[in-house]
Amino acid sequence: MISKKIIVFLLVINFTIIAFGMFLIIKAGNFPEKVKNLVASEEISQSALQFNVENFHTQLEMWEYVYDPNEERLAAFDDHNAALYSDAASFISLVESNPDALYSGGELHAQKIISDLSQVREDWIYLLSVVESYRQTLESDASDFQIRQAKDSLDSAVFANENLFDRLEFNKEVSYFTAAQSEYKNKLNSDVDVLLGFYKMEIFTSSGIFIFEALIFYVFIFRIKKNLGKTK
Repeated sequence: MISKKIIVFLLVINFTIIAFGMFLIIKAGNFPEKVKNLVASEEISQSALQFNVENFHTQLEMWEYVYDPNEERLAAFDDHNAALYSDAASFISLVESNPDALYSGGELHAQKIISDLSQVREDWIYLLSVVESYRQTLESDASDFQIRQAKDSLDSAVFANENLFDRLEFNKEVSYFTAAQSEYKNKLNSDVDVLLGFYKMEIFTSSGIFIFEALIFYVFIFRIKKNLGKTK
């Protein structure tokens, strides 16, 4: 009678282990994919942040050159502009390669930023040419009228550039993407932590039940030996 009860009890325990294990497998089955997306999301967040920082520096160098045109300022702008282009290429590559690592609508948002950047860069090229023309006018024997015309052209180019940024809301869009992606990365990190908790729970519970079963078997064997001793 004792052995039957123990066998039934152990069967119930084993069934519980199997059911609990299946529950955890269902819950934690997408763990590798979650980890992959978390790593990619972190890379995208860092790339977006780098792009945002380089965007700020490039614009700063542009305005410094506009109001103080010289070769040193132009070289600084060219360096940052090249870095910005490189960061943009890395950024969009990561975005397009890891759509599941983005917040909802993130891929379309990133594509719009890169598309707007093309307009910005074209406008910068035009603005540079106007600044250079103005600088050359100042350094030549131009009349006051010609200088005023060159200055008016410069002011118009500066105004058009400012309007372009306002219309595109370029800086706002870049900052929004950076913040939204960072928030989504934190969410993925929380999801991974939860799944890790499930795995730890599975290991801890399974180990505990295994030890408990081992003790039951030990007691069972001990009682059998004891009963056999009595029958002798």
